[in-house]
Amino acid sequence: MQLRVELLDVTPQVLRRLIVPHDIRLSDLHTVLQLALGWENAHLYEFRINGVGYGVPDADDPGESTVDAAGTPLMEATRRRTRAFEYLYDFGDGWQHVITVESLGGRWEDPAGQVRLLDAQHRVPPEDVGGALGYAAFLAAMADPAHPEHSAMRKWAGKDFDPSAVPIEWIRASLARLKI
Repeated sequence: MQLRVELLDVTPQVLRRLIVPHDIRLSDLHTVLQLALGWENAHLYEFRINGVGYGVPDADDPGESTVDAAGTPLMEATRRRTRAFEYLYDFGDGWQHVITVESLGGRWEDPAGQVRLLDAQHRVPPEDVGGALGYAAFLAAMADPAHPEHSAMRKWAGKDFDPSAVPIEWIRASLARLKI
């Protein structure tokens, strides 16, 4: 399957295009997304597909309605016809992604089931920056040496943070080593 993944509500636009196996489980897709996007896998996640939430169920909450992502193949959850669904990462910062199924195989199909990165645009925000509004404030502070938070933000995120820098070769190598 060819997927287009876009992080919503941020500028510059964060976008990835990926090839994943048809039978990929949602928990494995989460791992792929963490690597491809550059998140640190430090927070909970949920896929919202056809009104159902898939993630890591809370065994201590008997009213929990989250379906276990580890037991659900993407093709089953999308019922082979859903063309777009949501991926939420970090319930505190609320990073919302829209995933669009661009192709179901054909010329892109890889018999080995290898995950591949086709395209990557812009870097994801730093973890725990405070969601889309916090990221906008962070970028403003980073861009303006006179901003009162400039030094603190450079120290916190690294003075070389560049939203347009994407380590494409590192992502490709990481995905190539992934065993799904």
